Amino acid sequence: FPVTIIMNYMELSKQVVSLELAKRLKELGVKQDSLFYWQGTEKLHYVINFEKQFEWAGCENYLAFTTAELGEMLPAKIATHKIDSENQYYCCFDNSASPITGISIMEKTEADARAKMLIYLLENKLITI
Repeated sequence: FPVTIIMNYMELSKQVVSLELAKRLKELGVKQDSLFYWQGTEKLHYVINFEKQFEWAGCENYLAFTTAELGEMLPAKIATHKIDSENQYYCCFDNSASPITGISIMEKTEADARAKMLIYLLENKLITI
């Protein structure tokens, strides 16, 4: 029987992809393998049991990928930078010889910036995972 610990929402929510983007990544078929997940609508949980996620009756889980997990899925030339003056993260492709050049995304968290970049690349069939 898996054990779930509810962690401080504010701290953890800044380190993982938002619920909205987690849903889209699941729809796009991104492999559902992460330690964190959104359950139901707004509860963020940490999975202690690494073998499988436990689903409560009537609740669907959406993986809350971390910045590092998203980095593993993105091409090596994707760069993310924090813009301190705007308190936002900028995610872009860092290779002028690539067909992906010119794509850039800004978000309030690094995880969301990376997730939106991954979604863009998958939706436009620029990468497969």
